[in-house]
Amino acid sequence: MGEQILIVVEGEYNYVEKERNYCQETFKLTHNIESGHYILYSEIFSRMDSGELLKVNVRFEMNQFYVPVDVKITRSLGKRFAQETFLLDTAAQSLHYNFQNDTDSQDFIMPASNKHFITSPAFAASTFFTLSKRFDATGRTAVAMISSKNIWTYEAPPEDQIIYADFQTRELTDYKINKTELSAMLLHLYNGDANSIYQEDPVQLYLSKHFNIPYQLIHGDQQILVKSLKKVN
Repeated sequence: MGEQILIVVEGEYNYVEKERNYCQETFKLTHNIESGHYILYSEIFSRMDSGELLKVNVRFEMNQFYVPVDVKITRSLGKRFAQETFLLDTAAQSLHYNFQNDTDSQDFIMPASNKHFITSPAFAASTFFTLSKRFDATGRTAVAMISSKNIWTYEAPPEDQIIYADFQTRELTDYKINKTELSAMLLHLYNGDANSIYQEDPVQLYLSKHFNIPYQLIHGDQQILVKSLKKVN
């Protein structure tokens, strides 16, 4: 018998800046019953000023503890192509990174553990870290992120950085999101901790009850709004 894989959640987002819809994302979250792993498949697409279509495909695999172990990001624009792969070896506590485009391939290995969260362009995957992270009930919680600035060419290895998260409401509360009444948890993200002398406006994220997949992001003029989100299995 083959592997039993279930689609558990699927949905769509609109990316909006100053009331202009400039990007869309569609996704589905699957569950491998045998391994216990969850894999999110996301496609982000945007029409450029040149008329060309930018496509970003993300394959985001987590183990049964919701730790990202295999993340692949593929970008295409006309004839341009680039792909990044992040493989977390939890036993060796190391991250294997590969970047490749039409003319180059680069590899890099860095220390990492299951306490690190790998970022990706997929908004649907942006808050999975809340499923495995223990949060400080009295203040902001430090979250170790691994991210890359490489887009079409290899510029530098991935970076290990710290952001801070704070649940404003951990219980489901009714909010009006994209003109619809929805029950969500409110999460704030910051660059600095509570003692930082720089007072910043947080990124506001409204999380659903479906694997904490977000409904909405608000930060200044930037918004990402849920178009549809439904549980399948």
